[in-house]
Amino acid sequence: MQRRITAALFVILLASCGSFRLFEMQEQDTLYFGTGRTNAAPVSDAEWRDFVEHEVVPAFPGFTEMEGTGYWKGQREAAHMIIVVHPQSGEDNGKIQHIIDEYKSRFQQEAVFWTKGTVHVPMD
Repeated sequence: MQRRITAALFVILLASCGSFRLFEMQEQDTLYFGTGRTNAAPVSDAEWRDFVEHEVVPAFPGFTEMEGTGYWKGQREAAHMIIVVHPQSGEDNGKIQHIIDEYKSRFQQEAVFWTKGTVHVPMD
């Protein structure tokens, strides 16, 4: 009985709070792309923009892109990061893996660092 009363009071409290928002769980994937190459010039800004336009935009029309500096095997290099927030879906994981594989192949990269987390996204 006490649990029911507590639950009812909680619902009343939430309903009376004007700024209350509902959130849904989504995935946030962050990809880190190094630009250094062993036997060639670093990936140029033009090459990066072309890659984003032809590989990332068709897969995820909404994302955030940032520039930074990273280190790979002790070597400093320019880096690009892409952050994508999307509903939890195995299909989206496949799209991300395709982007990683294409970057590695196109620019002779050993790896693209990929982190994944769960985020709370406000529902409209």
